[in-house]
Amino acid sequence: MNDTTMMRFRESFRGYNKDDVNAYIEQIHMKFSRREAELRAQMAELQNAPCRSVANNEAVVAELEAAKLALSRVEAENRELKSMME
Repeated sequence: MNDTTMMRFRESFRGYNKDDVNAYIEQIHMKFSRREAELRAQMAELQNAPCRSVANNEAVVAELEAAKLALSRVEAENRELKSMME
């Protein structure tokens, strides 16, 4: 059972003991706040994950393009050297 189904408050004149109820509300509020912060942090991490992936992909694509350009230059230089040797 969860905490809320087990909670019992002392009775007081005209209802439950106000201090017990306030303490319980504060306890539940603190648990909720911690869990909310955890979930918000997880959500932010998950929302940023695709951005990091996109940034990583963009970096890889840029690196690949640079490598293709370098290969193209080397191939051109190779062809030029071959023609000089003939």
